[in-house]
Amino acid sequence: MYLQIFGPLPWLRICFYIGLFLNCGFYTAVIVASIYYQAPNPGQTWQEGFLNDRYTKSFNMTIPIASGSLFLDTYIFVLPLIAVSKLRLSTKKKIGVMAVFATGLMCAACHSPFLCVSRS
Repeated sequence: MYLQIFGPLPWLRICFYIGLFLNCGFYTAVIVASIYYQAPNPGQTWQEGFLNDRYTKSFNMTIPIASGSLFLDTYIFVLPLIAVSKLRLSTKKKIGVMAVFATGLMCAACHSPFLCVSRS
């Protein structure tokens, strides 16, 4: 969608491909690591696998994964704001267009690791 909307801006096209590469690489690594840490050992049931040492080590990945996800979401959010701020529109229209893209900010804030409340 960003390429269709902001395709004429060469710097945004480059930033789009950088973000696409980072997202694909990050989430591929997350999936591989999650499968490794959370799959049970051969001969174990899934229930027995939850008592596995590897499974408990998977909880050490939660904050880095959530932080990386928040960074990528923020990156995706900021790109159109920079492009819209340089358009020749009235300030009122710029704010309106930016508000449409701000819905992505609400999604990023909803799964931010810093907004989660831990249960002790």
